Amino acid sequence: MAGMVGLRDVRYEAVANHFEARDSSGNINPQFIPKDDSNPYFTYDPAKCIVCSRCVRACEDVQGTFALTIEGMGFNSRVSAGDGSDDFMSSDCVSCGACVQACPTATLQEKSVIEMGTPERSVITTCAYCGVGCSFKAELNGDELVRMTPYKHGEANRGHSCVKGRFAWGYANHSDRILNPMIRDMITDPWREVSSDEAIGFTATKLRDLQAKHGVKSIGGITSSRCTNEETYSSRK
Repeated sequence: MAGMVGLRDVRYEAVANHFEARDSSGNINPQFIPKDDSNPYFTYDPAKCIVCSRCVRACEDVQGTFALTIEGMGFNSRVSAGDGSDDFMSSDCVSCGACVQACPTATLQEKSVIEMGTPERSVITTCAYCGVGCSFKAELNGDELVRMTPYKHGEANRGHSCVKGRFAWGYANHSDRILNPMIRDMITDPWREVSSDEAIGFTATKLRDLQAKHGVKSIGGITSSRCTNEETYSSRK
């Protein structure tokens, strides 16, 4: 909110603040803690922290990981790893992102938001990483995906997520992602894009031909853990 209204100066000059990295002599201020970029998915900037403890409560009460705690007292108090580790990557943190979602000041912030900007709109969708079916808000700038936020009303996850669902969505924008149905008559033929109706009709015809020639038990199917229960059921039928 301070950033939105343009506040950049600390007017309480008599009080120490985390922005003062060096004193008048150029010495490092021991109260200043540098930004932590060790996590591949989000950053930790103590200069923005108001020690509200929402991240700690999200980690303890919501996720049950106990990877965060408040270290120190008074002005020197700050968020730190719960097991005393020097950085979050060597702690019990599993990068679920619950703390990032709970943070009100961008102390904890997704690197994708820093690179691409704050999302402008969101679409409720289902995570495709496994078959659990967690609900997410896909937050976008235009048509570009910026971040995935667990949807608190999702029947399967109720606002929870794993590291894969929240952060490992790079496949959604991958250049090799197949966006349209493709078929080919022989394994040596090149793939060609077709409509969904043509792809379904082609598959059904080929399956019927194989059944007529070799019997119904000549056909098997392979599904994936990324398939939903509905998709796996359809494959079985």
